[in-house]
Amino acid sequence: FFFELEFQLCNDEVKQQHNFSANFNAKILIAEDHPVNQKLIKALLETKGNIETTIANNGQEAIGFFKKDKFDLILMDIQMPVMDGIEATHEILDFEKDEEISHTPIVALTANALKGDRERFLAAGMDEYLTKPINKEALMNVIKKFSEAKLKSRETLEKLEQEEMQEQEEFLNIEIEPEKPAVENKNMIIAKHNMLE
Repeated sequence: FFFELEFQLCNDEVKQQHNFSANFNAKILIAEDHPVNQKLIKALLETKGNIETTIANNGQEAIGFFKKDKFDLILMDIQMPVMDGIEATHEILDFEKDEEISHTPIVALTANALKGDRERFLAAGMDEYLTKPINKEALMNVIKKFSEAKLKSRETLEKLEQEEMQEQEEFLNIEIEPEKPAVENKNMIIAKHNMLE
């Protein structure tokens, strides 16, 4: 015995999902050494929004790509050959600090989920944590979280720029009163009068 129920999303939910897909335009760096996981994550990402992906096979490659290009999000596998995700994260954070550039969110990916992993990865400088095999809903929630933060930061920056422009316009529109001639004091007037005589 079973039955099916059809539910229709309310307009606000539909509008929210549409806005997320329409507004989210991002470049994501995937640091993952397993070819199957690479293809899976890439396929999941390409189902939402306008997402461009770059794949690094290890942490060292990830650092190289990061230094050459600007990414909105990094998905960082923890266990990789050549250089693991923790070390690569430290290198990226050091590079951001040295170059004085804005931080790119880093999401840890791990197949061996253990108690305390999330806290350990956050302490290492990562911003979020996902377990493998990657769950589509969990991945989309993480992307949505950081895309909304990105949009809010952009809106805040645009607002500050508009306020600065407005202040500059108000400053330029200030009418500068002509300088009034200095009033001669009584002693100067008497001196001039004596010279004329």
